[in-house]
Amino acid sequence: MDQQLVWDLSERCGGVFKFTVLLQKRIHELVRGAPKLIEDSSIDPIDIALKEIAAGVIELEQLSPAEIDELKRSMEEQTAAQSLLAREQAGRPGEPSTQAIADYLKSS
Repeated sequence: MDQQLVWDLSERCGGVFKFTVLLQKRIHELVRGAPKLIEDSSIDPIDIALKEIAAGVIELEQLSPAEIDELKRSMEEQTAAQSLLAREQAGRPGEPSTQAIADYLKSS
């Protein structure tokens, strides 16, 4: 991935956080079957979403401060859950338990 493109698109979107939210939201839509908004032969949802942002066919709607806080909290929870799973997998081979994640999410 071209880092300069990412920085340029971040600036166009109003910052790295807003760009990341837009990219994540669009990838999620594409994975769930939303049609492409550009003509492109790629099947990679990340590539498609980046090209759609670059083409200016999608934008992040103005979010309220509460919605932004909720997105940040959600991203922090996902990061924490991934970290817990990684530690659990490193500690013992096999299927990881989700109990640690459930306990963590209940405590936050």
